[in-house]
Amino acid sequence: MLRSAAALILWLAALSLNAPAQASERLHWTFDSHGTAAFFLQGELQDPYPQGMVGPDPGPGGLGAVLSYFIANASDPALMVAGDVQLCLSLALCDVSSTDILRFNSAPGAQGVFVYSSPFFPRIGEPGSLADTPSSPLDFYANRLFFEITADDTTFFYKPEPGQPGYINAFDGRAFEASYTYVTRIPEPGTALLVASALAMLGLAGARGARRPRARAG
Repeated sequence: MLRSAAALILWLAALSLNAPAQASERLHWTFDSHGTAAFFLQGELQDPYPQGMVGPDPGPGGLGAVLSYFIANASDPALMVAGDVQLCLSLALCDVSSTDILRFNSAPGAQGVFVYSSPFFPRIGEPGSLADTPSSPLDFYANRLFFEITADDTTFFYKPEPGQPGYINAFDGRAFEASYTYVTRIPEPGTALLVASALAMLGLAGARGARRPRARAG
């Protein structure tokens, strides 16, 4: 039930991405902690798209079983900027306690985002998820960002700047504008909650413009 609920939320998120066309190619990935993912090119849903898989994290101090999603062209390790994005309930505690970690790896054959979710911060309606790991990575990239979220947040929107984790570099004369939505919490099953969550995602761009998460570099 959770996977079907997640798929509905991810599909409805496409409606929030139909902005006017720009010179750069707009790339947007939406994914959750249960292995459900969607990819949008210029606001259009690209289907089918590879779903999440559990495997070893090749990044620094990576664990052996981590949920990951394919992001960039595995044949070009320079395409995506590697690094860690950590979500925490307080910036002051990010160095010792994170609710979730989005790790962007650019190693050949493993270009993607690896999701670490702490089982010590359970989400409503989520007794467990594929992203739950016994610990954070044992080491981190030097390229590291911290974002403060609240316990009530259900989504995290991230649009990296040049040089930041997850930024997609220009390739073959093409420029890219990449962004990501991580669904941090799937609501309890129920039509009303699903609709409310979907509507919240539709206003993602405006909401994030009004209240951006506090952030700092690592």
